[in-house]
Amino acid sequence: MNGALHKYQFNSKTVDELGKLYDLILDKYPLLQTQAEEILRTQIVMIVSAFDAFIHDITRIGLIEVYDGIRPQSTSCTKYPIGLTILSHINSTTDSTIKIGILDSHIRDNNSKDSYQAPKSVEYALSLINIANLWTKLSPAMALPASDIKNKLSLIVDRRNKIAHESDYNPTTGAKYPIDKALVVNVIKYFDLLVPSIYNLL
Repeated sequence: MNGALHKYQFNSKTVDELGKLYDLILDKYPLLQTQAEEILRTQIVMIVSAFDAFIHDITRIGLIEVYDGIRPQSTSCTKYPIGLTILSHINSTTDSTIKIGILDSHIRDNNSKDSYQAPKSVEYALSLINIANLWTKLSPAMALPASDIKNKLSLIVDRRNKIAHESDYNPTTGAKYPIDKALVVNVIKYFDLLVPSIYNLL
């Protein structure tokens, strides 16, 4: 699981460094503020992507731990789809490393079809590895009510979707939704607290 956390931290640092590029452009070319704001939008998309990748990683690793008997099964886990062909491949070898490799590859392929960003999908992913009541468990570590943690994630993912799928245009005004560095910094700080708090539940 350490690798998943380290990968997130690396990705978060990369996103943060984009903010320095934004500052540099505004410092030298203040008239390019509107154009530079696209960097801020990119940061939101990228930090949500880094979170998504983290959830995918810990879910895959956790499911393998369940298979290996290291982690207890959950009800959701028992319903996780594994095709007969995959089971046949796993059962056709006695080499445990090969078995794990086949399962790992299957989970990667299967989960790649899903996005683990919105609260409901994150809850489902973590339920697969026996973590229930997620937001309540995160509340002490994040010093926020469970509902606030969940609602903030919903708002961030909604904004990410507006950027990724609608170029952040407001359909009513025809202009882009406003964005500033303070908003982006707060989003990054939220994930930089959320990710290790989830990690500590593992």
